[in-house]
Amino acid sequence: MKKIQFFLILIIILICCLAGYYFFFLDKVSPDIKILNGRYIGGHNNALSVVVTDDRSLIKKVDILIKQNKKEKNIVFKDNNSTRVEYKINLKEMGFSDGKLSICISAWDRSLNNFGTGNIKQIEKEFILDTTPPSIYVKTHRHNLKIGGSGVAGYFVSEPVKKTGIEVGGYLFPAYKYNKEDYICFFSIPYWIQDRKITPWIVAIDYAGNTQKIPLNAYIKKTKFPSTSINISDKFLITKMAQFQNEYPSLKPLEIFLKVNRELRKKNREKLKEIGLETEPKILFKGAFLRLPNSARKEAFGVRRSYFYKGEKIDEQTHLGIDLASIARAEVPAANSGKVVFAGWFGIYGNTVIIDHGFGVQSLYGHLSYLGVKKGQFVNKGDIIGRTGASGLAGGDHLHFGILISGIPVDPVEWWDKNWIKNNIIYNLKTLSRE
Repeated sequence: MKKIQFFLILIIILICCLAGYYFFFLDKVSPDIKILNGRYIGGHNNALSVVVTDDRSLIKKVDILIKQNKKEKNIVFKDNNSTRVEYKINLKEMGFSDGKLSICISAWDRSLNNFGTGNIKQIEKEFILDTTPPSIYVKTHRHNLKIGGSGVAGYFVSEPVKKTGIEVGGYLFPAYKYNKEDYICFFSIPYWIQDRKITPWIVAIDYAGNTQKIPLNAYIKKTKFPSTSINISDKFLITKMAQFQNEYPSLKPLEIFLKVNRELRKKNREKLKEIGLETEPKILFKGAFLRLPNSARKEAFGVRRSYFYKGEKIDEQTHLGIDLASIARAEVPAANSGKVVFAGWFGIYGNTVIIDHGFGVQSLYGHLSYLGVKKGQFVNKGDIIGRTGASGLAGGDHLHFGILISGIPVDPVEWWDKNWIKNNIIYNLKTLSRE
């Protein structure tokens, strides 16, 4: 009798232990399922990408059911015996067509939960299969540019796109919606390109990742940029490098100059590309741009500068604006109407104002002694925005005037010319309006 009681107690203890293990220690966490695609599936491989993970138990089975209209495909992966599995399924090869489809994924692990059947996770989502690149139709006709100059093109894209623009020499100038159907893109043949045979490409990438590229028919004129030599004096180094001493506290004036002229200049130009994206999707300017009144040109756009110190060449850089000199602290008018997107200290340019004129076209006013506007302020053509000065990397009182296309400096001379504006900008805009 005592032996029977002992075995009964032992069985009860064992049952309690198993029950405790089942309820308190057994893995009850379901596998994790991730579909790596966004809403659209397409692009280069047209593959559905699925990842299933379970860090506590091995994955036992994954079931993928794909439906499109009356068509169904069921794929089952068994005995994975892994904590992570990844599947890439080419939906096009399976016979599915472009359009909507639904995907249901179920995954089981090898846990003893649910009386040995394991934990299960199920997700269901709808997607759009898109394997067709967008079509592009160019509507503008006049694309005559010089290296370092500006142009504008308008075109139609057959479907909504994630990104589009004109690519030149590896740089993509963003395009913007001009009306319900068309895109407009101001672009340049950047100053660093020397090959006049280079081809601008219109690029359109849809939401599935399908890419279309077509060449833009453009006539490109080669530009010969002048060169000049600049002697750096000790007086210049002592007086001007004091502005940058806080950024390079442990360096001597000549070392600061080289840092500013090389590294800070490069950072400023990268920042201009960021600011170039802060643009209004509409035309804010009208007609030719204004030039600083009663001013003389002291340096042209694209000049290759060689810097010398005590007879030794120490650096080379490219001047990417036009220097205009008038009387000291001359009033500076806004070259055209637009919105101020920057007003403050801007590295080599010193006190600077940048005005956005829409669709990535911006004007820059550098080396100012006084700022008369604030960021976010709208200004009209001719409004006084500041006064000339010698702040930043400037040897004397003058205005550094620049025109930027999506952050890339271009020759401002074109934008002062009403005939160039009429023949190259307004003509193409009217072409889009007539289509």
